[in-house]
Amino acid sequence: MNGPTWTPSGKISYALDFDGANDYVTLGDDADLEGFTDMTLSAWVKIDVAPNTSSGFFVAGKERVYKLDMLDDRKVRFLTEESWAGSILVTPTALSLNTWYHIVAVKSGTTKRIYINNVLAASLSTTANTVGSNGNSFDIGAYFSGTPPPGDLFNGIID
Repeated sequence: MNGPTWTPSGKISYALDFDGANDYVTLGDDADLEGFTDMTLSAWVKIDVAPNTSSGFFVAGKERVYKLDMLDDRKVRFLTEESWAGSILVTPTALSLNTWYHIVAVKSGTTKRIYINNVLAASLSTTANTVGSNGNSFDIGAYFSGTPPPGDLFNGIID
């Protein structure tokens, strides 16, 4: 963990507060977190400020394998390795600042879905089935591919 602070202002209880400058959590590489056909990523998020980069905010995942993030327009994006070539799922509506959202990204076989506050926000059928692997760590709040600096730093709270 590099820098995020525990705050009692989480959605449920305590949560991690990321400053958007240099905070992230890296859980390392684990083969159990790769090479599957079905997966779910879930987080409560509250964005403090809009992303100021064209790449947006990283929420959680393994860079270049699968990830849940937000674009610079605050739309939620869910990618898996096979989708880099055109099956990227993006919600049609941007998230508001200073509002809690429960985001769930699901990959079931060849179907991807994003739910926001228990409502289906986007869905996509893909041709690929299995999520690959590459040895990158599972990260929260920014992706870290082993060499500084981390990318797409989140500015807000992740619970």
